[in-house]
Amino acid sequence: MKKLICVLLSLVMLLSLAACGKDKAETTEPKKADTTAAEKVDTDEAEDAADETDAVETGEETDAPDTAESSEELPEFDQSGNIEETVMLDQDNIKVTATTLEYDNYSANLKLSLENNSDKTLTFSTNTLGFSGNSVNGFMIPDGYFNSEIAPGKKANETVTFSYDYLQLFGINEIADIVLGIRVTDEEYNETLYPDCQVKTSIADAYTYDEASYQKAMTSEAVQKSFGFTSTSFATDTLYDADNIRIVSSLLMTNEDGEQTVLLETVNNGTEMKNVVIAGVEINGLTIYDGNWSTTTISSGKRGVISVNLNDVFNEQYWAAYGLTTISSIDIKVGIQEGWDLNDENVVHLTIGDETPLNLDGTELFNQGNIRIISKGLLGHEDKYDSDLYLALLIDNGTDEAFDVSVQNDSLSVNDIMISEFGSDTNIPAHGYGILIIELQGSDLEESDITEVEQIQKVECVIDFGEGYDVAVEAPIVAEF
Repeated sequence: MKKLICVLLSLVMLLSLAACGKDKAETTEPKKADTTAAEKVDTDEAEDAADETDAVETGEETDAPDTAESSEELPEFDQSGNIEETVMLDQDNIKVTATTLEYDNYSANLKLSLENNSDKTLTFSTNTLGFSGNSVNGFMIPDGYFNSEIAPGKKANETVTFSYDYLQLFGINEIADIVLGIRVTDEEYNETLYPDCQVKTSIADAYTYDEASYQKAMTSEAVQKSFGFTSTSFATDTLYDADNIRIVSSLLMTNEDGEQTVLLETVNNGTEMKNVVIAGVEINGLTIYDGNWSTTTISSGKRGVISVNLNDVFNEQYWAAYGLTTISSIDIKVGIQEGWDLNDENVVHLTIGDETPLNLDGTELFNQGNIRIISKGLLGHEDKYDSDLYLALLIDNGTDEAFDVSVQNDSLSVNDIMISEFGSDTNIPAHGYGILIIELQGSDLEESDITEVEQIQKVECVIDFGEGYDVAVEAPIVAEF
């Protein structure tokens, strides 16, 4: 039986892609598919379509939509869709042709012929950390990787593979169309993005694009059983709406290892692809991460999923220390990347259950000007490969201003021996709480023969509060054990 343990690990890595390349470079205007899962609906029509599929946008936690897929077992993947040879891209002295679509026991495999008719060596790729623009049936899919370097005037054959696991996880059980986002890079690392290279299959004309197919899949008993996860909280609501980007559903899921992941279903109703950025996370009102965490590309007229693995954002060894044994609310800061800027930043709020108080216990290290620093103690290695130790701090910002919080340079010592400072700098909102994890680097500790928490008697440093490089408050702390 297929399990989500492997699939979800890849899902988190691939859905949350760092956008290293340009949004668009030397591309023609993307040509939208004739019909996609999102292009033909505006806000009101989307709500009507959701009504028709029992996925009503209520803003409250909902039961799974009625669906025939709520049976115990997933159906076999429908392999009836095939293609005729189709030129997917032909410009700028390059050509990409889809030759056949083949199926095996695990995946659908699109065969490609690549031609470099230029006078430079070019690298063709899809689904990389630099650019991921692949979709199936109007839904962005974190699969279909290839990377091929082709000399001038030469050709190459490649295969783009789409796992049934990925497709069925997103509610896709047959293929009507495939769109590849192709990146071409020359020897000087100049890149050109071709975001909408489409091939339709033999079932495309009769295929009905169902805007609720993903929601049906993720709330289906069959999908949850097959992939080994449970739905902790599911809601359909417009959680974010800016610059033609809408977040229309949220799911908090727990896999068999106890890892918790938030999935945000996102629709791009605009005419250009957009990079949607996760820029901060709060749990139960506690800021656990501030800064750009991940970027997910949503092409024009497509739907996709933004994935946030909470256990990756905040290592599980810290949860109990801060009273996060039960999640009552999650706040995720979302924005749209435009070059180096983050625009339309807003907070997506998820109500999971009854309010759970934070654990504010600990040793107070600083209390001045409505700012408190509380030690939550020393914690050990985050995993078996980690040699570092960690001082966990709770920051209570009782002021009327948000503060950036960091460890001051050249201020950190352990047992009166200076070591390199390294902390997870963060921003604490006004009248809010946040975490600061100070990393005590194993390479420095080992020089003093320190390898375990029990060998540390004292940690000293200065915590800076301010905005950027402007420090408003210097807080010297001494944590003794």
